[in-house]
Amino acid sequence: METIKIGDQVWSIDNSIIKKFSNGKDIHHCTSKEDWEECGLIEKPAWCYYDFDEKNEKYGLLYNGYVFIDNQRELSEDGFRVADFADWNKLDEFIGGKDFVDTLKSTEGWEKVGTDDNDNEIKTPLKYDDKHGFNCLPSGWVNDKGDFYQLGSISKFWTCTDDDTGKLWARIIGFKFISTAVKPENGYSIRLIKK
Repeated sequence: METIKIGDQVWSIDNSIIKKFSNGKDIHHCTSKEDWEECGLIEKPAWCYYDFDEKNEKYGLLYNGYVFIDNQRELSEDGFRVADFADWNKLDEFIGGKDFVDTLKSTEGWEKVGTDDNDNEIKTPLKYDDKHGFNCLPSGWVNDKGDFYQLGSISKFWTCTDDDTGKLWARIIGFKFISTAVKPENGYSIRLIKK
């Protein structure tokens, strides 16, 4: 696993592709919309590729929030753990705040989506300098029904911090660097940070 030091934090520079808990037990791999929705309904920890297509592994895996809710198991690797809400806040402060989110974005893969005069979709590549080496790819996300959104234009990351209402906090890297509480049936990326 490649890492980068940003301030006094050490982050993985790729989204997680871990497919097992640290105890060696497999995390369920969903391969269809129905499978993903069912895992959410029965609160089963699961992951999938964007569009259920292995070619999208370069963006990392999308996990549902139930991988964190079972405290008997942990998602970790080689002295690294899933970043929590406080870790993301510290990163936010280090880069200068929410308006400087572009300094975390990878140099390739980002695009602006719009339409032309005939309402045809137009995708315009965007360039960022990845000033801090965080290498944030626009990995998109999947909702509770198994529908995929925003590959190329947004990254949503779980934190392992809940909001005391059954939701988990997530950090979103898009136009700004925001936080939101989200139901665990959705599927987002994960970043690891050194313990």
